[in-house]
Amino acid sequence: MADTLRFGNFTLDRAGVIEISKSAAVQSALGSIASSMANRANAEASTRISDEDATFTRNGHEIARKRPYEAEVKAIRRTAIGIVSTTGEQGMRDQSLNHTLDGLNH
Repeated sequence: MADTLRFGNFTLDRAGVIEISKSAAVQSALGSIASSMANRANAEASTRISDEDATFTRNGHEIARKRPYEAEVKAIRRTAIGIVSTTGEQGMRDQSLNHTLDGLNH
């Protein structure tokens, strides 16, 4: 059977692959995946971070709750990547002590 089967001689269109890899659709898909992972990490971390530490205040008024993890999408040289990273001291501490992002990847 192998001697009757013919394989094509295909060449990869590298520019086309790069264009697809950096397209808006791929970036959107990566953004939704990264946002989902960041939301899961923030939910998990919120059980360990006190409300006082998680609140940003100015002149005694609560402005916003700090989120220890954030998501972003970057288009680099040949592709786009989704990134979930720590924001500030709380996120770095939580990641260091509890390995939150490592647990979500596995």
